[in-house]
Amino acid sequence: MFGKVSDEIATTISKQFGINIDNYSISLKGDNVRKIIKDHGNPETESKRGQIAVTKSDFDYIDDIILEPDNIYLPGTTSSVKPSITFEKNINNKYILVEFVSDKNYTLEVQTMYKHKKRTLPLRIIPKRVFS
Repeated sequence: MFGKVSDEIATTISKQFGINIDNYSISLKGDNVRKIIKDHGNPETESKRGQIAVTKSDFDYIDDIILEPDNIYLPGTTSSVKPSITFEKNINNKYILVEFVSDKNYTLEVQTMYKHKKRTLPLRIIPKRVFS
């Protein structure tokens, strides 16, 4: 367990998505750590996806990602029909953390995590110029 979900985040999620996570804890199981490293820990594979490999030290950011996210959205549900919540946070890179809500255990359980290189400048679309 990492700790409790803050009242502020619980209120935000309740208002935005109608999901009550008051007094829930943040949980990361050993099996999920191994799965994340297996699925997103290879630098070559992640580079092909436009991502950066997750390392064990990235797990230290989980509290920051959940308790002070830049974005929160609800992509859907797990195969067992549990709500899934995605948290994004720019720290040194852009971290994306997907958790599912376990009402049985009163936890947000880390499902997966991946990261992208943080952009230093906003993406700009420059219109095509026509020269005569």
